[in-house]
This record gives sequence, structure tokens and C-alpha cells, in this order.
Amino acid sequence: MTYSVMSSVVSDQQATPVAKVNPIKKGGKKRATYGYATIVATTVGQTNALVRVPGRARIDTFRAVNASMGNGALNFDIYRTDGTAVTSAGALLALLPLTAHTLNSGVDMGATAANAASDLNTLFATQIGTAGSTGDIEYDIVGVVATVSTGTAVAFGLQVDYVLPE
Repeated sequence: MTYSVMSSVVSDQQATPVAKVNPIKKGGKKRATYGYATIVATTVGQTNALVRVPGRARIDTFRAVNASMGNGALNFDIYRTDGTAVTSAGALLALLPLTAHTLNSGVDMGATAANAASDLNTLFATQIGTAGSTGDIEYDIVGVVATVSTGTAVAFGLQVDYVLPE
């Protein structure tokens, strides 16, 4: 029997030659990384490097942990480990409000159904090439102040759940 529709992670084992699944899209181990910093969100464009993830990771969920900082917002982008921006304008996650968050309130990155299955290297191949970071193994996830906060500085924690291929 053949399927009417197959996603890219279901290979055609009866084809000649057998269609292989890209190992990055096949699944893998779910992992998490956590970092925190005291954020003073008083200047648009202020960068806050929070965690580092492998380029071959597929981002699953962002989990912020913080007390309310007022009405500001952060964009999340990837940067090279030397502090050079690779993406901008909230390419990973746009406009996370700086209201109170608990670890249980996860936020997906808002990717399309097709992009949600892609690792960072694939998802941002054009931006990575433009930034000259094609050979980079890891990237920093940086919160960039998009909207200034009128509240006080608080410790801001970020947990990023991601999947590494088998």
C-alpha cells in the first residue's frame, strides 16, 4: 500500500533505491539548556546572551522565568559565539512580553509547520552564510530589547528545549 501523502520524515522503503530520511529530521533526544541574567530593559537594541545551543538543534520551546518587568518586550535571535548577530528582528521568537513568566508557561517559536521541523543551520542557512558563520558549531540565543520596559531590573531566566538528531 502507498500513502496518499507522506511527510519528509516518513521514507519510501519500497522505492528503488530506498529513500532515506535526513537524520536531522528523523528525531532524536530532547534536551534543554538554561541561563539567566539580570536584565535592565531600558534601551532598545540592548543584547542579553542567555543560552548556547548547537547549530544542528531543532528548537522546540522557549520557557521564560521572571518576575514582571513592566511593559517591555524581547526579540530572540541567534548570534555567533563572538557576539556577532546572525539573525535579527526576532527571527527565533518575536516580542516576548516582559510580564511575569513561570517555567510551566512555554512559548513555541511561532515557526510555520514546515519550518518547525528544521534545525537552526537549515532554517537560517541564508543568514548564516551572510554572517560568514557557515562552519559554526554553536550559536548563542540572545534576547534583544524590542520595546523598552518601564519596570525595574529583574533576574530573567530562559530555558530552551531542543532536539538533537540521533
